Amino acid sequence: MLGASTAFGAGEAPAAPPRHQPEPIRADETNAVAARLAMAFAERERDTSAPPYKPEGFVDHYPHFPALAAGLSVLGPGAGQIYNGQPERALGYALSWPLLKPWLDSVRDAHARAAKIEGYWLPRPPDGALLRAVRHVVIVQAVVWGLISFSIWSYHSWERRQEQERVRQLRQIALPSAFDEAVMKVGDAKLAALTAYEREVEAYEKANPKMSDAERGERLFRVALESCKARKYAQCQSLMRRVLQLQPAQRDAVRLMAWAKIQVDHPQQRLKMPDMSRYASLEVYEEKLATGLVEPPDQAAPSNNASAPDTSTGAGKAADDKAAQDKAADQPAKPPADGAPSGAPEAKPEASPQPPTTRTP
Repeated sequence: MLGASTAFGAGEAPAAPPRHQPEPIRADETNAVAARLAMAFAERERDTSAPPYKPEGFVDHYPHFPALAAGLSVLGPGAGQIYNGQPERALGYALSWPLLKPWLDSVRDAHARAAKIEGYWLPRPPDGALLRAVRHVVIVQAVVWGLISFSIWSYHSWERRQEQERVRQLRQIALPSAFDEAVMKVGDAKLAALTAYEREVEAYEKANPKMSDAERGERLFRVALESCKARKYAQCQSLMRRVLQLQPAQRDAVRLMAWAKIQVDHPQQRLKMPDMSRYASLEVYEEKLATGLVEPPDQAAPSNNASAPDTSTGAGKAADDKAAQDKAADQPAKPPADGAPSGAPEAKPEASPQPPTTRTP
């Protein structure tokens, strides 16, 4: 104290008191502060980059697929929005499906929102969203294909009506001319058919000359003669009647027909068949006719035996008598003359003189 006052008194100014200086920070304190700041910045950074809807711990639900959301929107506009939990937006996309741009916007929006839901940046949709999305796809597809089917049916119906109208107009215009053309074609076809038929008939007649009635009768007589020889009386009688229709002057056919009739009417009688040995069989006759040994009946002169009755045999005479009796029995009896008793014999009329008949030798 004395020294200070002495120095002060000696003309020296007193020294200023020293200012307060902070205590130096130690190294351990510096590290702690830096660590606290780093932790604060890390916490802040973590709070701004972490998904807000990320669950903590174990997750027991299926992940959310952006590709599935986009696929559902492709199949049915609005189905991806339902899958993402936005059913209110699905109706707008569903009603605008005929337009291409809203359909594509539905696909892009569904994929983007599903990606955010997958990263837990947006809340997950409620349970059953996938089932509702699939049901929406089914309904949309049914409506779409129903409208497409109805449109196709309507178009085909319109086409059929148009075709029917065109056909009706064509018929009104072309029916008369078509009918006339068809009539002309039918007439030409008939003319061509008749011409071809005449040519065929002419060719057939040239290849197969027409047989006269006399020749047919001659051939049929030989066929009937074989039946008579075989004792087929009914067939013999029928064939001889046909021969007489073709050759009325064939007396041998008359004799054989009468003989066959007697045999048919009286089977117990066994009359001898008239002699027809001069007639050859049909095969021999055709051979002789083909070689020229015999002339056809329409060209040959009438034979003596065919024009004159043969009474040389008793069978032929009996056949002629039987035929005459049958003819007389078929004629009705004349009533008796007035005044004559019913039991009196009927007077026979006087026979008028007949001219003598000549017989060719």
